[in-house]
Parts: sequence; structure tokens; C-alpha cells
Amino acid sequence: MKVSLWLTILFLTASGTLVDLSAKTPQRRPLRKLRVVIDASHDGGAWWFPQGPEFDPRRPHQGSVLAEYLKRRGWEVVEVPRGAKIANQFRGASIVVRMNLFGVYENSEVVAYQRFVRNGGSLLLVEGFVRDREADNDSVARQFGVRFEGMVDEPAMHGTFADTFMRGVGDVAFQNGSIVVKYPRFTQPLAYVSNERLVMGTVRYGRGRIIFLSSVFTMLHVPQPFTMRLSDELARSHSRKKRR
Repeated sequence: MKVSLWLTILFLTASGTLVDLSAKTPQRRPLRKLRVVIDASHDGGAWWFPQGPEFDPRRPHQGSVLAEYLKRRGWEVVEVPRGAKIANQFRGASIVVRMNLFGVYENSEVVAYQRFVRNGGSLLLVEGFVRDREADNDSVARQFGVRFEGMVDEPAMHGTFADTFMRGVGDVAFQNGSIVVKYPRFTQPLAYVSNERLVMGTVRYGRGRIIFLSSVFTMLHVPQPFTMRLSDELARSHSRKKRR
């Protein structure tokens, strides 16, 4: 599985097939250049494979496709390497992508996330599968009232009938991940897997917004319509807050 994904990355990078799309406002005006921070400091291997023990965003890795996709939209992309401590990396960022979790956070890192979203940032909170007795390790998700649990294999996730977020996108590859078993009261569900188990939703926090997603591979495969819809939504959410 990892080998085939890695070969796909090399093919896409070499052939230049990634689409250069710029996010637009509802009036179809280009958004200003955004700074996106991808926090892969606690990645368990999905983002940085096959790198290690050193981690360099300039060298090929499984996350390269998503990072390159965002750069081709004209955005500044910063990848936080595994093992780094979150301190001032979120300064000036419009969007933060928390990619996976392995280990635990320090309290100061949780505070950095809380401050970023509360002050108007857009957070994409991505989690993969969760081993037994490790659900409590995600103190960032817990800070925002979200809890991921379990290990599930599902071919795809589907949107809700009551929300338009996934409309026109169709089913999106899920592969494996966890289930969202707890979330804030005013969460807007966005996607489910079989048996109507929630795997994606969005909620406001302070002046900011959180979109949570329980599969890393949904992002690594970079399905174009879904990725464009998701990144547009994060950017527009930030743009609307700036215009208020």
C-alpha cells in the first residue's frame, strides 16, 4: 500500500499533473495569498514516509503531493518536521493542518493551537486510526471537544443529505482511520462511513473554525474535487472573518 502510494507521488510530481487552482471568494475574486502551516511534528509515519530519522520538507515524502498542491494555488506552505516543538510556527498563518498524531503534546503546544483558532485561524484537525488506550493522548482534539476512537477500514466516506459541503464531490476514499465519538454541541456533520458513523465535521471556536477529519489517507491521496472544496472552504472561512 505504501509502495503504491509512493510510486503515485513520484509519478504525479514528475509528470506535473497537479492542477494549478486558486481559491476564490464567493464573488470569484482571487483570495489573498495565505500562509498554511502543516504540523507533521507528531506524525506517526504517514506524512514523512519514507524519510527518517531526519525529516526534510525539501525531500520527497508521502505528504509532498498535498504540500505541492497547496503551493500551486499560490499559497505559502510551511511543513513542521517530526520531533519539532510547536512554539511560534503558527504566527502569521491563516490555516493550520494538524496531520496525524503519534505521542503526546506539551501543554504549551495545546495552548498554541487554542490561541490560533480562538484568534480567528482555520484549523484542519486530521487524525488517523487510534489504538486502544491512546484516545486520551490527543490533548489538542480534547481541547476543542473532539474525540477520535478506534481503528476502522472503509473504502469511502459520504456526505450528509442536510449539508452541501460534499455535494457534487461524491464518495471520497477513506481507507482507514478512526470514528469521531464526541464533538461539540453545535458541530455541523460533514461526512460519514457505513452505519452512519461520523468521520468529518466542522464547528466554530472563538473567532475561528475547526474542520475535523478522521483519515490521514483522505488527504494524502489528494482527490482533486474534495481537496479543492476543502481548501476553498478553509480559505473562505478565514477571508470572511478578515472582512468583518
